[in-house]
Amino acid sequence: MRWVVRRYDECVTAATEPTPPPDSSATRSGLVVLGAGFTGLAVVDRIAHIVDVTLIDKDPARLEPGLADPGATLLRGDGTSVLVLREAGVFEAAAFIACTADD
Repeated sequence: MRWVVRRYDECVTAATEPTPPPDSSATRSGLVVLGAGFTGLAVVDRIAHIVDVTLIDKDPARLEPGLADPGATLLRGDGTSVLVLREAGVFEAAAFIACTADD
């Protein structure tokens, strides 16, 4: 990763290079659900047999095998982290659903 330094007036900020846009010729597929509570699990159970679903939650107890549909990919992490979202494939997903107390 290369750091780029940008200057705005007299302030200097450092930021990573912008992520290139996804290939528009690639077809988008899948669903990313943030939050493995009652609503998140209900969404996953209803749709996991139709499309690829990734479920993200910080609490490992909510991601125990058997709670969510076995076809769903379970990912433990903070949904506000770009690294976690990137690993979940949110930038290539067709849809993202936030099912947390602080949507």
